Amino acid sequence: MKLQYLFFLGMTGLALLVAACFDDKGNYDYSPVNHLTIEVPAEVPVLANADTIKVIPKVVSELEGEILPDNPNYAYKYQGARIVSPTSEDKLFVLDSTFSRDLIIPAKWIPGSYKCWLEVTDLRTGVVSAASFVITVSSVTTEGWMVLCDEGEGNRVRLDMIARISDERSVQTYDILANYLPDLHEAYSLEFFTDLYGMDDFIYLLSGSGCYQLEPEYLVSGPEYSIDYEFALQDEKRIPLCMGISSGYRFIVDQKRNGYAMENSSGAIYELPVNQEQAVMGKRFRLAPWVATDRNTSGNRCTSVIVYDSDNQRFMQWTENILDVCFPIPDPQDALFSYTTGKELVYMEPTLNANTIVYAILKDSDGKYYLYGISMAFAWTGTVYRQHYFAEINATAFEQATAFAFHSKLPYLFYAVGNQLYQYDIYQKKSFPMFSLEAENITLLKFNLFVKNYRYSNRPDSFLDIPNQLIVGTEDLQAKDENKGILRFYNVPPLNEVPTLIGEPYRGFGKIRDVVYRERN
Repeated sequence: MKLQYLFFLGMTGLALLVAACFDDKGNYDYSPVNHLTIEVPAEVPVLANADTIKVIPKVVSELEGEILPDNPNYAYKYQGARIVSPTSEDKLFVLDSTFSRDLIIPAKWIPGSYKCWLEVTDLRTGVVSAASFVITVSSVTTEGWMVLCDEGEGNRVRLDMIARISDERSVQTYDILANYLPDLHEAYSLEFFTDLYGMDDFIYLLSGSGCYQLEPEYLVSGPEYSIDYEFALQDEKRIPLCMGISSGYRFIVDQKRNGYAMENSSGAIYELPVNQEQAVMGKRFRLAPWVATDRNTSGNRCTSVIVYDSDNQRFMQWTENILDVCFPIPDPQDALFSYTTGKELVYMEPTLNANTIVYAILKDSDGKYYLYGISMAFAWTGTVYRQHYFAEINATAFEQATAFAFHSKLPYLFYAVGNQLYQYDIYQKKSFPMFSLEAENITLLKFNLFVKNYRYSNRPDSFLDIPNQLIVGTEDLQAKDENKGILRFYNVPPLNEVPTLIGEPYRGFGKIRDVVYRERN
């Protein structure tokens, strides 16, 4: 009992002591926490070696209100690290050695994305608050429109660029390969594609003087980048007229109308021509200068390409399963047309319509034009191509057309006659005049199909709509110098309405021959 009594007294005393401590409020000073709110832009896009990186933060104290730059109670520190991959950054570094509140420094950084932090320290308490943002440093070659031109009377090839710095800003640069390539003449096309995994980019410039690969990061080139070095046989110079990719293979048609295929991997080369039938080995037929591949699959993946045998006037296919020959495409039982057409191929282009419809314009001996539609939707599974469309083309002044473009998804064919743009409705079988451009001549019509569209889930709708925009390149007939090229982009409404101009025209180019978007992941 005594022990219990003493224990009771002890516990009672402890309780009284604790209570006394809590009641003694006058012995201590408590300071409320000074919470800071830091406002910085989520992204700061700049052009390398041309712009100034500028971040003017707004720092607001819960107790003091907005903190001005000259407040001596606060210290500032900007740090950053180059983003190497979606999950890792490079070594951390200090952005500004002055440790000022406002970040104003030249953009002399390697192009790329940088994750950055502003740390604000309350010097009275040592409490650090922070806010993060991203600085995106672009070069004029990082991303945007590559514009291939002919310049002057001699048609000197030049490559111009519309660099896309942000959604709101673009910068034009001219003749970016002037110090890298020999004089080339007669521009053909630009080809941009990636490997099956979307990791390695390939960019080629095709011209009447030769074909050169461009270093994909900064778009530099030189004699050592000539496609000549990609051929096993060095017996003659080969000038590709067109190029495509299929299931990790590059396919070209050269100036002698021979076709070559090469695996899209390190160390691979073009070997012997493939424009021959297995049944008649060694007897080659001439290919038309167009190649059609499936544009709906990741990395342009499919197991075959469509080519056209100009000698025997028939559609043919090449497949990676048998690398050294081409095969006739067999006619189905319910055929809309025969793949052996007996006609001249005028133009051929793959679209995104209905999971890759390849449209081809052909002309018979009487001067009549016909439109063929071939579905490649199941080509990658090894099944037979499906015939989609066949009809004669009855369109205004079609025999005078000098440029063609099929809409990426809608059943429209656009064609140009001088300065006049027409739209041909494939299902109505009727042409509609769209607009004319005074004192200009249309040199290019195109829809740019993305190569890496399967990687663009984080891009805005305005960007993802680019493949649906009509690209129109023209030549200003009243220009006083060789910079006559004008580039416009149009939205294409349904129901055969007139396309609407997007923004202002881009000027100052040479004679525009091709336009390709240089994509980034």
